[in-house]
Amino acid sequence: MNQITQYRNFISGEVDRIMAEQNITVRLCSERFNNKYRYQIDVGECQPMTKDFVQRVRTGRFKSFTPRVAKLCDFLNIDQTQPVEHVPQSDELRRKIHTIDSLIRDDQVLLKKVSKLLDDITELLRV
Repeated sequence: MNQITQYRNFISGEVDRIMAEQNITVRLCSERFNNKYRYQIDVGECQPMTKDFVQRVRTGRFKSFTPRVAKLCDFLNIDQTQPVEHVPQSDELRRKIHTIDSLIRDDQVLLKKVSKLLDDITELLRV
């Protein structure tokens, strides 16, 4: 199982676990998300959440880690760096990942750009 699949499985498992713990449906999750982030949605800083999207993330049927997935994880208080820490890596790579994460955490535009860049790198590596 490759790293991307492991990460997707981690995220979907955490979304499913938290929703079960909180006893919320995909509809209720999307409604609460949209209520909490109403202003950001209205000004175009983030996309609204739909029950279909929440279900896709919950079941691991999403293709890449987008800003929208990241925002859902933030909403559900999922530590998105946890699986990265479980992957053996050099200290240099660990420092770089931590630096990037720190820089993009609160900047949705930058997060979207870095996410797209990582998607492109992933596609190049698959060839």
